[in-house]
Amino acid sequence: MGTRMTAMVERDDEEASILADVSALLREHFALAAWGRVLVELVRDPRGELQVADVQVEEIMGDEREVDRAFGSPDARALAPVLGKAIEALCALEGIEVDAVHGGTFVRADRRGDAPSVAFLPGLVNVPSAAFDGRRDEVLGKLRQVSGALHERFGVDDDGEVVPDMTTGTYEIRRGGAVVARGRQTVLGSFSAPHRSWVWGAHNPTLSNDARKLTRDALDAMPDRSAWEIATHGFATDEPTAWALAGWVALERGWTAVRLDVEDGFLVLGLIDGVSI
Repeated sequence: MGTRMTAMVERDDEEASILADVSALLREHFALAAWGRVLVELVRDPRGELQVADVQVEEIMGDEREVDRAFGSPDARALAPVLGKAIEALCALEGIEVDAVHGGTFVRADRRGDAPSVAFLPGLVNVPSAAFDGRRDEVLGKLRQVSGALHERFGVDDDGEVVPDMTTGTYEIRRGGAVVARGRQTVLGSFSAPHRSWVWGAHNPTLSNDARKLTRDALDAMPDRSAWEIATHGFATDEPTAWALAGWVALERGWTAVRLDVEDGFLVLGLIDGVSI
């Protein structure tokens, strides 16, 4: 086993060990069986020490009074710093500065027959809206089909690449030194890996007014406006969710979604015309 692979295995083992301890703590003192997600906000005190500033419980599945009692108990207050230390360690294992994401989120991730347990997301990641969550698998399936078609027809992600011009709002697909497709594009949004956050292009001040308007119009045209993600300028999330959200908007608009990796994250372009997938 190579050095890099060994390091990854060791990191995964350490993460699993921390999460096992956190799961046991949450089961015993924080009524884990009664909720699905908890967001723990961390701040620095005047001495520079991390402190738990707020705890938000979502997806209550049991007795709400039991959850209130658990999180308001003396045990919970005494053990909150333990959760803070665990979040700091889990962020470090993922190469993330905890100050950049302001805390962490524990999400129920039970395996059938096992005691309740949690997975970890860096940042304060709210529960997905029902409108989006109900479409996520369908959207991701369609995005895989689109990506496969772009690869087959134009070599995208192989010897072909999508090259946007942010000034003109256009793009070219170049392959083997030749332009094989061109058209209009806009930036649907951008994902920041260090901050684990997504910002819609409609609210990105580095884009032109025309580009922001194209994305704003696409968001406004969504047939289901109940999704909080569509109405929120920017928010903490993970990479697959950001990609799925941008793809959802693109598909509803009849655009082709393309992920473009950049330093510290990625953009999602909406190819307005020039290709038909």
